[in-house]
Amino acid sequence: MFKSKVYNILIIVSFLLLLSVVIYSSCDYIKIRNRQIKSDIKVKEECKKGNYETEDRKEFCKSVLAKKDKEEDFFMTFTNIVIFGDANNGIGLQKLAPIIILFLIIPVIYFVSRYLKSGIINYHLTREKFSKIKQKLFLNAYKPVLILPCIVLIAMLISYFYAPHFNGAESASESFIAWSISTVSNPLIFILLYIFNVIVHSFLFVNIALCVLRKYNNFFAATVLSYLIFIATEVFLEIAFGGILFTSILKMPNNMLMFNIMNMFAFNDANGILSPIIVPFILMLLSFVLVLLLYKDKEKMIIDFKDNKQKEVV
Repeated sequence: MFKSKVYNILIIVSFLLLLSVVIYSSCDYIKIRNRQIKSDIKVKEECKKGNYETEDRKEFCKSVLAKKDKEEDFFMTFTNIVIFGDANNGIGLQKLAPIIILFLIIPVIYFVSRYLKSGIINYHLTREKFSKIKQKLFLNAYKPVLILPCIVLIAMLISYFYAPHFNGAESASESFIAWSISTVSNPLIFILLYIFNVIVHSFLFVNIALCVLRKYNNFFAATVLSYLIFIATEVFLEIAFGGILFTSILKMPNNMLMFNIMNMFAFNDANGILSPIIVPFILMLLSFVLVLLLYKDKEKMIIDFKDNKQKEVV
């Protein structure tokens, strides 16, 4: 199979850029959180001395001493690292959601377009069956799918090492986190479904790029068009299904978030823990079918890429 060092470098660069976001966000949040804890301890110690200058100060200290210390939990830390970025204005992965697809499709588009435009597939066809070549091509093309799950897993490990317990019921009840009590009551299921959700979106993004590449074998054109299709799909789903069908016709506005394929890191469980996965999973399956259909005809595919190459030369 066609090997490309640049392809591997692009995957590593995408991974490192997203990892730097998680590390920065983690350090920023932990620093702010530790500062807040120290400040709370200092205030509580001052209140314990009982030197109240005013009646308001006395009432304030009563509320401070009566208030139970909030213990940091995994879900609260993970929410602030991945979704909010930090307690104030961090970047977080969720804030990169509109462009997160680019971290996956740029390496894929570079690799597949280089391979098909090089003409080396004609040489491979003399030695292997087309089905075998496609299998190897897709196995290599789907490598970037591992980027986001690995990044999320690292964020989860950081969250666990900082707050090694999963008692998120209190955080959920006080709206400190993005998920319901029922969701955080099953931490293992939450972790598995969250990672699965990210994997589903990753496959969907790569499939969009593969579909576009089949017709537009130009790196810049395919990148721009793949991104525009991603945005167009997001807009169409939210307007046609989330807005018109569920909100206007069925009078079920709470289902609108189910059709937001850009909002994967939020993992909104307003309609149940499985609700954020349903739509992207269906789209992923449909995109797989489309990829298989588009790359089914060997002769047509080779002719198309040969014609595209000739047009670029002209």
